[in-house]
Amino acid sequence: MTLDEQIAQMTDPQEFTRLCNTVLTERYGRDYQVIDGTRADGGNDGYIISEKRITAMYCPIKPERRTDADYLEKIRSDIAKAQSIRNSGKYEIESWTFLTPRKLSNNVVVEMRKYAESIGLKAAHQESTYLANELLRNKHLIGAFPSLHINDVDAKLKEILGLLKTPHLEKQQAKEQLGADGIYKGAIKDNEGIDRVLEIRRSPKSEKTKPTLRSIYYQSSDSAVKLNALLGLLDFYDPVEDAAGDMVQLCNEGIAIAEHLGASSVKAHILAQKGYRISFIYSDLDMKTAFQIRADNAIGFQTITEEYRQGVVNQLKDLEKQFDAAFGEALSLTKDNNDFSAMAGVLVFIGNAAGQRALYLQRLNVADRAASEKAACRRALLTAKEVNHALGDELGAANALFNLANQIRFFGETAEAMELAKGAKEVATKFNDRRLSQRADRLIQTLETGKMPDYLDGEHRE
Repeated sequence: MTLDEQIAQMTDPQEFTRLCNTVLTERYGRDYQVIDGTRADGGNDGYIISEKRITAMYCPIKPERRTDADYLEKIRSDIAKAQSIRNSGKYEIESWTFLTPRKLSNNVVVEMRKYAESIGLKAAHQESTYLANELLRNKHLIGAFPSLHINDVDAKLKEILGLLKTPHLEKQQAKEQLGADGIYKGAIKDNEGIDRVLEIRRSPKSEKTKPTLRSIYYQSSDSAVKLNALLGLLDFYDPVEDAAGDMVQLCNEGIAIAEHLGASSVKAHILAQKGYRISFIYSDLDMKTAFQIRADNAIGFQTITEEYRQGVVNQLKDLEKQFDAAFGEALSLTKDNNDFSAMAGVLVFIGNAAGQRALYLQRLNVADRAASEKAACRRALLTAKEVNHALGDELGAANALFNLANQIRFFGETAEAMELAKGAKEVATKFNDRRLSQRADRLIQTLETGKMPDYLDGEHRE
């Protein structure tokens, strides 16, 4: 969620007022007069001396229940108060600005300006976009607001694209700790144990696959064997069979093992997996809560209390901070290690997570946020492709484009997805990559037939 989207979700009037005053004080300095919000302000929430501008800050506790008529009633009331203050001679007032977390409809803005003009005032409206831009120009202010944070993944993507301009990037590539097949290449003490793990991971999945890998993970005393068994469990993840929360815990255990082995690039890979799982939990919680609220509104009976809703909002913010932090740390580790191959792998997880969030937001008809996540999805996956291309890794680039195909099919780009899937299939055949070949075949079949398993109903592919 972008910074402006986070501000748009604010429902605490005191916190929103504090944010507005902080931003305006930073921008105008002594030219801005803060009004004590704990007292009756008589319609004056703040005053910009040089502009002879009075401000009114309004943060509804339940914004989803506010209609255009509700906003216009509030606007007319506050403008009337501003007129009274001007007529009293307490302040020189020529302009009036209405600040809210969310955007207002065009009809509301038009009516607001007309009403203000009728009494000799110029009216304007500012919302989360303005406040977010001011915060991004003054990032030191954000620390004062625990509920807000900056997603630094976009900044890291720009930095990565800059690295791709480095001549002969492939010569700077560190020795890989994790192979293209997802196998940790570190020192192995238990040769028999690792042979067993590799045999399982390279064989088709069966009902015994995950129980056997878990048994090896529990029993082995060789950290490298344990790590490879754990990586196998992550690779064989099934959203129907495996709880995302359990997978996050497994990732935490894998991160600890990777740290013990000094395998920082493997740690980055598992951090990216962790970020992806947390993003899944975030999406699931947000979607279910939104549907429940919409159902309540449809029947006219509230089953969700405001306290519960606010608790969910806080939980979502925490989950978002967690997956942003996991992705950010993963990218930093690969960059510091000059492991650009691992970096491309991390970018694939980032792109897929963004695509997943775009899909549920699309279902909820939240167009602005869905478009933002779609753009992030494309940006990350195309950057992964470019990184692999710079390394001369044709198979890695094909894998990134396959993942892009798997995402854009949900964005209505089925023809483009088909071309990308067929291209991935050709490269997979060229390099005898059975896993990518199988995944490409399945995607091509889905695009051709329009049929796919109903995973929510427990169905699986044949």
